[in-house]
Amino acid sequence: MLIGMRSVWAVAGTTVIVALATSCSGGSGSNVTSPTDTTPPIASFTSSCTGVTCTFTNTSADPDGSFTSSWNFGDGSPADTTSNPSHTYAATTATPYTVGLTVTDNGGLTATSSQTVTVTPAGGGGGGGGGGAVTLTCVNHTGAADTTADCGMDIGQKAIITVTVQSTLCKFNGNTFVMPSPATSPTDTLFKDGCKHKLVPEGTVFTVNGPNPDKSFPAGSHVNGQFIQGHPRPGDPPKGPPATRVTGSFPDWTVAIDDGGNLGGAGEPNFTDIVLTIHAAAAP
Repeated sequence: MLIGMRSVWAVAGTTVIVALATSCSGGSGSNVTSPTDTTPPIASFTSSCTGVTCTFTNTSADPDGSFTSSWNFGDGSPADTTSNPSHTYAATTATPYTVGLTVTDNGGLTATSSQTVTVTPAGGGGGGGGGGAVTLTCVNHTGAADTTADCGMDIGQKAIITVTVQSTLCKFNGNTFVMPSPATSPTDTLFKDGCKHKLVPEGTVFTVNGPNPDKSFPAGSHVNGQFIQGHPRPGDPPKGPPATRVTGSFPDWTVAIDDGGNLGGAGEPNFTDIVLTIHAAAAP
């Protein structure tokens, strides 16, 4: 009988515990919640680059909750979960990188956004940075046999591009500037002999041949430009690779070109052989 009563008390104790558990989890005071974050977040950001360092401003939003961020800077570096990060690239020449942002809201829903930024190391030709609607960067090639200097413009809004010849102090025959470069179509040769004042007077304005009827370039375009070194005359000093130096920012830049003549001479490179200004005018 004693054993039997102990069994009854064990059952009774179990019954009480079950009843208590039931009373805590039911009724109007329940702790069970249902998900309310059912609208996906919106991913977006802006960027600004100086040299090889870019800063990113997170403009994402989640209409019905909060979100976390994960950045992919496009250079193989680890993901960054900072909301508004800054990142320094290891590029040694002007280089474009595709940056991606993934935002995840508190309901587990995600959204992504990406854009291309171009970084330009100091001494790599310079550039206008990433803060404007149009950016310009130029790359200098340093090989003894190099005969070109290359520039690129990223068009963030519809624009008409003009190039003005400010001054020419060179002697090479055939110094040429094309924009877009031969890598794109159509090719627009602005001048074939920039050293001859009769052919290319100072103050000459060229409108780059964009694909639209008004010669404008649509937003999202990438426009290449290229300076092609001419040929020294008999008796001229030895030549080296040409180079550019870019100053200014959207919408106006100055591109100072040294054609590589008089290699090793005093004051060379002097970046006074051909000086151009490039203007990006917003088009309707």
